Amino acid sequence: MPAYRVYTKINANIPPSSLLYDLCIYRLDSKKKRFTLLDVKQQPLNNNYETQRHTTQETSDALSVIYIMKVVLYLKTMLKTICVVEEPFTQMYSLEEFTTGKAFSPSKHENPCYFVTTGQTRPVNEGNNGHIVTISEPERPFVAQEYPIGDPRDPFEQEDIEKQIFSRFHHMDYPTQGDTSLCGSAAFFYCLQMDRPDVYAQAARDLRRHGRTKIGNLNIVPSEGCRHPKGSFYRSDGSLRISGLDWMTLAGLRDSENYVMRYDAVDDKAAGITTWGKLSQWFEKAGYQKVFDNTGLSHINQHDVGIFNDYARNGYWVVTCLEDWFSSQWNEMRKFIILISCVLLTSCAIKAHVLPDDPFLKDAKVSQPYEDVIIVGGAISNRVIAEIYPADSGLSWAPSDYEGPVLPVTAKDYGRIRIFGTPKETGDIRVTIAGAIHGTMLQSGSEFKKTYTVKVGS
Repeated sequence: MPAYRVYTKINANIPPSSLLYDLCIYRLDSKKKRFTLLDVKQQPLNNNYETQRHTTQETSDALSVIYIMKVVLYLKTMLKTICVVEEPFTQMYSLEEFTTGKAFSPSKHENPCYFVTTGQTRPVNEGNNGHIVTISEPERPFVAQEYPIGDPRDPFEQEDIEKQIFSRFHHMDYPTQGDTSLCGSAAFFYCLQMDRPDVYAQAARDLRRHGRTKIGNLNIVPSEGCRHPKGSFYRSDGSLRISGLDWMTLAGLRDSENYVMRYDAVDDKAAGITTWGKLSQWFEKAGYQKVFDNTGLSHINQHDVGIFNDYARNGYWVVTCLEDWFSSQWNEMRKFIILISCVLLTSCAIKAHVLPDDPFLKDAKVSQPYEDVIIVGGAISNRVIAEIYPADSGLSWAPSDYEGPVLPVTAKDYGRIRIFGTPKETGDIRVTIAGAIHGTMLQSGSEFKKTYTVKVGS
C-alpha cells in the first residue's frame, strides 16, 4: 500500500520561526471508527508558512477519499511554548488535495490563522502611551431577517447550531425538512450523516462559519437571499418550522443548484423542489456511485419494489420519491402513498455482498444443461473473475448481458455472473468468484472472494 507526502499552510503576521503546529489527518467510517493518516505534534513551520511535507501512514484509500484536517498552533517564547488557539482548526479535503498542495483555501480566514498587533508600547513617563487595537471578525453568514443577531428566537445562534450538530453527529436526531419542500436535500444529508458523520458535521460547521462548503465535487454556496431568509421560522405554537441547521444545509444545498429561483423563504415551496435527476447528481458529485435507476413518469411495479428491497438489505442506499394521492370512495377521503420513482446509489461504507449467502449453488445432473447466477452487490469494476474446478467439469462462467436503462444493452453486467454448461461427471464442482468494488470520494473500495459448490448427481 502506498504512503503519501502531504502538507498545508497557515496565515500569520509574525515570523514562522516563532510558531509550531500540530497536524492530524483522519477520517471516520459509518460506525465512527477512526482511521488516522497522520498525527504529528509541535512541528516547526517552513519559511513560507507551509508545514513540512509529512509522510502518511500506508493506505489503500483512493485519492478521492475525504479526510478531516485538524491543526493546533503554538507560540514559542523565551520562557515557554503556549497554545494560541481556543480550539483546533478543522477543514476537510480529499487525499488528492493533500498530496497536490491544494489542502488550503484562497480565502485567508478559512485557513489556520494567527495574527498579533504590531503596535509598540512605551514607558508611561514618555506620555501618549495609548494604542488602538482593531479586532475584526467575519460577518456571520446566516442571519434571518425577522430574527437578527441578539434576538432570543434567532434560529442561527451559534450555540444552538453547535448543539444541533452534536445531536446529528451522535445520531440523536436526523435531517428534517419540516414545513418546507426540501425532501430531496433531506434525503441526501441523511445518507451523508449515516455514512460519514465527520463529513456531515464539518460541512455544517463550514456553512455556519463561512457560508459555504465543498463535499467532494459538490459545491454548496447559498446565495445572499438564502443566507438572509425572510418570513417566519416559527409556527403559531412557537415550534420551529425548520431548524437553523437544516436551513443552512438543506436550503443551502437546494439554493446553490437553483439558477432561476432563489430559495430565500420557508414558505417558498416551488424553489425547494428537487427532481430525481438533480438528486442523483448531488450524490454522484459527492462521491457516491449510481448502480441502478428506474426513474420516469410511470409508477414502478411490485417486482421493482422487490429489487430495491434486495439492494437495501445488502447495504445500498435506496432513495425514493413519494407522492400523496387522494381518492374518494363511499364519501370518505382515503390517503395512499404511491412510489413513483427510485434512485439507487451506493453506500459510502462500500463492501461487496455476494449472493447466494450459503456456499452452495443449485444442484446439477450429469449430461443435463445447467445454469445459475451469482449476484455481487456494489459498484463493481470489470475486474471480476471466476475459477471453476475441475477445469474440464463442463461448466463455464460469463457476465450477464446488461438489462438496465442506464447503459447500452450491449454492456456486460459484472454484478450478475452466469454459471452455465453441461456437467460431465457426478461429484462436486467448486466455483470461486473474486473481484473488486470501486471506491468513492467518501470511502475506499474493497476486494471480495467467495467459493461455492455445485453438487452433481446422476
